[in-house]
Amino acid sequence: MDPQLEALLTTWEFRLEILIPQMILAVIYLTGWFRLRRKGAKIANGWRLASYIGGHMFFSIALYSGIDFYQTFLFFIHMIQHLLLVMAVPPLIFLAAPMPISFWGLPRAGRIEVGKIFGRKSAFRKGLTQLSSPAFIWLLFTISLWLWHDPGAYDAAIQDQFIHDIEHISFFATGMLLWWHITGAAPRIHKSRSFGMRLVIVGLTYFQNIILGMGLSLWGELIYQHYARVPRFWNLDPVDDQTIGGLIMWLPGGMMYLIAIIFLVAKMIDDSEKKSRIRKPIDTRKVLSS
Repeated sequence: MDPQLEALLTTWEFRLEILIPQMILAVIYLTGWFRLRRKGAKIANGWRLASYIGGHMFFSIALYSGIDFYQTFLFFIHMIQHLLLVMAVPPLIFLAAPMPISFWGLPRAGRIEVGKIFGRKSAFRKGLTQLSSPAFIWLLFTISLWLWHDPGAYDAAIQDQFIHDIEHISFFATGMLLWWHITGAAPRIHKSRSFGMRLVIVGLTYFQNIILGMGLSLWGELIYQHYARVPRFWNLDPVDDQTIGGLIMWLPGGMMYLIAIIFLVAKMIDDSEKKSRIRKPIDTRKVLSS
């Protein structure tokens, strides 16, 4: 095997400041899942557990594997890392119903406190509802995505670990908030989460993702000068590297949003058909009196 490819696949470096919170959240979720499973709750099914594990697996690959090292030298590797953090991990986590299942992973006192925090009349819930409206979150996600792909901001992040961490936090946080709305996962505190609204959000995100991916892949000149100053692996030209990275954002990245669009349309059609089968009860008094 090529030594550089082998290093990419076998290099792992764990960061305790990320790993410890990740493990705590995983333990809480698994505890809740097994508790609900013993109670026979339908929400604690196998595919949700697999989705949650898959989300954590992709998160670990993005931040602990050789990807995190090689993204310094290869633009397309950095795009893979962003794709995992923004387009793979969040939907997998939210499809696993993390809020209701993790709730049952807490001790009784913890469940009571969480219930108070998210109660209908709580100040926290009201504030969260106002600050996390679908339109605002989409705008925040879009600004974060385009801002960090500005050449100056990008080169600063790739050369400074602290700035790079801020970049990843903003990508992951806004990605989680965006997919929270797209998937319709709990806590459901917004009244505007109709299928139509969710389709608008994912459609607009898909559109701007295509524009950015096409721009990076078709530009024809090197945008990020950092990659002209670092060693090149596999004799890959920096401009070709940039083209591949743009294609990864454009095609596989766009596919994630397209899948979400197809899923939401199917759910909307199914929901419409179910409503159309509902008939108003017949008033027998009117029938007999006619």
